[in-house]
Amino acid sequence: MNNAAKALVYTLFIFLLVSCSKSGKLFDVAKEEGVSSATGWGVDGVLKYVDLDYALSLVEENRVHSVKAGKGISIVISDLKSNVALYATPIDGVGVKKRLYENSQLFPGSYVITSNIGTSSLKVSLRKNTTFDFYKIANALQADASKGRGRLKLTVSPEDAKIVIYGTPHKYHEGLKLPEGQYDVKVSKPGYQAKNLTVSIAKNTLTSESITLQLADSLGSKKKNVDFNDRESGIERIAITGAAKENNSELQASAIPTGKLVILPQRNDIEYTITSVSGAQFTAKPSLELPVGNYYVTASRRGLGDVIARKQIRILSTEQNNVVFSIPALPYQNQLPVSLVFKSDLLGRQRAEINLVPNQGETISFRKRMGRRGLEIETVLLNGEYSAELTAGGIQYDLGSITIEENKSNKFEFVLK
Repeated sequence: MNNAAKALVYTLFIFLLVSCSKSGKLFDVAKEEGVSSATGWGVDGVLKYVDLDYALSLVEENRVHSVKAGKGISIVISDLKSNVALYATPIDGVGVKKRLYENSQLFPGSYVITSNIGTSSLKVSLRKNTTFDFYKIANALQADASKGRGRLKLTVSPEDAKIVIYGTPHKYHEGLKLPEGQYDVKVSKPGYQAKNLTVSIAKNTLTSESITLQLADSLGSKKKNVDFNDRESGIERIAITGAAKENNSELQASAIPTGKLVILPQRNDIEYTITSVSGAQFTAKPSLELPVGNYYVTASRRGLGDVIARKQIRILSTEQNNVVFSIPALPYQNQLPVSLVFKSDLLGRQRAEINLVPNQGETISFRKRMGRRGLEIETVLLNGEYSAELTAGGIQYDLGSITIEENKSNKFEFVLK
């Protein structure tokens, strides 16, 4: 090490000796060496006890946090309310999230301002001593200091249903604390009918709601005793004409009138079972001869056994009909073009991570830098439902659920505030 470098390290060490909270220990070491003061050490003596890389890292850390020692720029917030905590998080810079008081100091740079009760955020660029009006900041953060906070408890069935609360960036957990006001809530789960409701949060009050989702297949939630002779009971009557086949092993008696039954749609992922009211089962075929009578036709996922739908039918021998099930395509089977548009005046030039979590399979992630006004992603995804979230500038946004379907644009636009 040349003399200039040694002189620099020596100067840095003296600076650290004064500013470091552990300087007392260094003075003890100096006395043990027979030096009346640490400044009496030579450069070589200093280097015996100070790791150069570690010393430089301390200097860098002190530089990052030098605003604690009165350096940096002054931030004044007038009329700050004691029940509102404001925080500044640096954007693309060094440092950590810091609480703001009536008088604070920060490094020059760009920051995201958030609060403990706000449901939005504010991006600011700080280059010189600045004074902020608290009420303007509170309005931008949607942090009304006059509002108290209450808690929310939702009891949902099934328990693993997804809960999305609109109007706050926070994800739901039992006892979630929210500013008083009204919030829209969506509870959903594949295979169930989603439910939307509005909850009111009052100051210092626990708001409790119970939500029970109904199966998308009405047979899963309600069972009725059906009168096969009642046309208003929901029975689908199928009149079939035809002649009995003497050699049909599935028929109990060749003299019983039969007819042709056609079940649609015919798909590789769907299998059907036919059961008479007496319990006799018949093997489903694209075209099947059945005796006149009452039957249940059940559609299931092939290989999984999950019942999709069931129809109750009465076969008459007057005319021929088809049984038609309305069954959506199996999720995550078909690739479809998708457009995701994110608009924001707050997150310009920030790196963003977008995560799409399907109900089946692995999370799909995109990492892009936001443009001046936002970001647009063109991609291809499998049909089905996804939970979406975006993280940028230290802020996480719960984007709710999106459903990719055939015969629609599959273009989704999100406005981030």
